[in-house]
Amino acid sequence: MSTVDSLLVVASSASVRDIYQQVLHPEASDEALMGLSRKATLGLGLISLVMALLIGHFVEGRTVFWFVIFGWSGIAATFCPTVILSLFWKGMTARGALGAMVAGFVCVPLFKFGATALPGVGPYFVELAELPPAFLVSFLVGVALSMTDAKGRQHLIDEGVHEEMDEAAR
Repeated sequence: MSTVDSLLVVASSASVRDIYQQVLHPEASDEALMGLSRKATLGLGLISLVMALLIGHFVEGRTVFWFVIFGWSGIAATFCPTVILSLFWKGMTARGALGAMVAGFVCVPLFKFGATALPGVGPYFVELAELPPAFLVSFLVGVALSMTDAKGRQHLIDEGVHEEMDEAAR
C-alpha cells in the first residue's frame, strides 16, 4: 500500500505540475495548484479503484499479486528502455524518449490481453508474459524515433552532446 499511495501522489502531482502548470497555465497560483492536486489524486484513485474492481470481477484468477506484477511490468516497459538508451546512447532525443515511453505503456496491456488471443501465436504470448515484448517494442521505438528526428538530432549536435553526429549531419 505504501508503494501504491506514493505512486498515486507522484502521478497526480506530475499531471498537475508538468501538464497543467508547465504547459497550460504557468501563471497558476500555489493555492489553485494545491486544490487541483487534491482533485487529481482523488480522481486517479477512483479510476484505479474502478479498474481494479472491474478486472477483479470479470477476470478469473486476478489476485493482488497479479496486479503488482502487471503494474511493475507497465512501469518497467515504460521507463527502463528510455533510461537505458539515455544513459548508454548519445543519440537519444526527446521525441525518441517520449515515443518509447508511450509505446511501452501501450504495449503492456496490448500484449497481456490482445496478443494472447491471436490464433497460432497466442499461447506463446501467454508463456512469455507481457514485459519482454513490450520492453523490446519500447526500445526499438525509442531508437527509430531518435534516428528519424532531424530536429532532435540537430539539437544534440548544437548542445555538443554528440560530436560524431556533427560530421554525419554534414
